[in-house]
Amino acid sequence: MKQIIHDQEFMRYQKDGVVFSLLLIGSPIISTPLILYLDGYGIAISCLILAVGIFYALRIEKFKKQHNLRTYRQIVAYEQGRSLSEIEEAEERGKAPYQRIVLPILFGLGVGAITLLISWLLLTFFPIK
Repeated sequence: MKQIIHDQEFMRYQKDGVVFSLLLIGSPIISTPLILYLDGYGIAISCLILAVGIFYALRIEKFKKQHNLRTYRQIVAYEQGRSLSEIEEAEERGKAPYQRIVLPILFGLGVGAITLLISWLLLTFFPIK
């Protein structure tokens, strides 16, 4: 019974990951034309899409916190149905202080750069009238 619950939970986690990825990629692409052509309604729809994306991101983070998954290596081991050895766990704990500072900054800069690039491309092909 525990394995069935675990499998259902993991399947929901994977589905949430796919939905979040689609929203993360599609949101900047869809938002610019919506805002340009629908004005206030476009902003409202874009905010709704963003809120749904945040909802799925929080569900993913809740699952990771519940199962104590902090690094990519731990997530892969969990997906394969195994746990990390003591040496691997010690390596991951050693990396944790640096990852908490550097990764969010790099991720934020990367997402900002990608969003600016996509917005520039969309404004080039869909100019404001």
